[in-house]
Amino acid sequence: MKKLWYFILETRAGILSTTILPAALGSSLAYNLGKKFNLLIFWLVLGGYCLIHLGSNIINDYFDSIDGTDNINTGFAAPFSGGGRLLQNGKLSRKEILGEAVLLFAAAAALFAAVSLKAGSIVIWPAALGTASGIFYSAAPLKISRTGYGEMLVTAVFGPLIALGAFCAQAGEFNILPVIISIPLGLLTAAFVIMAEFPDREADQKTGKKNLVVRLGKKKGVLLFGAVSLLAYAVESACIFRGYVPAAGLWAIAGMPFSVMAFIELFRKHNTPEKLGFACAMALIAHFISGAALVAVFVR
Repeated sequence: MKKLWYFILETRAGILSTTILPAALGSSLAYNLGKKFNLLIFWLVLGGYCLIHLGSNIINDYFDSIDGTDNINTGFAAPFSGGGRLLQNGKLSRKEILGEAVLLFAAAAALFAAVSLKAGSIVIWPAALGTASGIFYSAAPLKISRTGYGEMLVTAVFGPLIALGAFCAQAGEFNILPVIISIPLGLLTAAFVIMAEFPDREADQKTGKKNLVVRLGKKKGVLLFGAVSLLAYAVESACIFRGYVPAAGLWAIAGMPFSVMAFIELFRKHNTPEKLGFACAMALIAHFISGAALVAVFVR
């Protein structure tokens, strides 16, 4: 039983809201547009994307261990950065977590294959892209997280890609609207990732993981977090102004005070990043509030 608990901890499921909300947004938009809503398909798609997310978390730990990043990281802010630490603490082996990741990806593929029998092959390619993104975010030959483009990939996946995939599963057709209205969620997820990069910066830099915080430095990284967060709310406001989101979507701006708190904490503590746990939590709460508000608008 203890081993099973270690496998559960390794998934880092506490940040699944960054997958659940864009999936719910795409599904609720399809419902709002009058498409026939299938509850079983919703749960299968949601489960599939969550499994891809969890598998990606684990495979990231696997390759960060091989590259040495997590092994030398002592400044992490648990549980938001530094990986799951089960490898480093000797609770699980590389072989075990690799097997867990493969199992989760295989389970996700099975769920999407089942969905495709009802919704058609249109659901397969977003899931396949999501899986590939999760793997090659850390894996060779791309190692996208080490190039400075990882944050852009996070924005694209944890907003437009997941929302579009969930929409297509319900509607059976492509529509650009879920891509547009989910951009703020992708940006807020990227802001959270940028925040979480601060505690890991020293280890990332020493092992050649050149994400944006490593490339820009701490002071400019603080400004980057603020700019990405602000852009998320600006895009949300633009979506309302253009009529893509009903006026009630302004409630999504309620996440902004939490983004502001996160920014203030980051500004004050960027030189002591191991103390950024509260700031990471605020960034995640900002995403949750904004995402939940958007979903609620389209469920009405």
